[in-house]
Amino acid sequence: MDTLTYNSEEIQQLLNDLRQAEDIITHLPESALPDDSFLTTSHVCEWLHISPRTLQDYRDNGLLCYYKLEGKILYKRSDIEELLEKNYYKAFNNEM
Repeated sequence: MDTLTYNSEEIQQLLNDLRQAEDIITHLPESALPDDSFLTTSHVCEWLHISPRTLQDYRDNGLLCYYKLEGKILYKRSDIEELLEKNYYKAFNNEM
């Protein structure tokens, strides 16, 4: 039986497969995530088209719930959707 090392073809193929899987997962659209998935600051900023500073203002002002785990901040997708729904304003009906 051959000894597997970091440079073994099998290990290199496995690492390559893992990198490809990570790339696919990292670039999934937000709609592909489960309803109660957790999002990072960068995901939320990209989704809402806001800066990290604006997102911090939302946290500081109590507009958005969040989790803080050892310095990493996470947001529930459902909380963000709820915030958007609460701040939705319908257009006026201008029928004449």
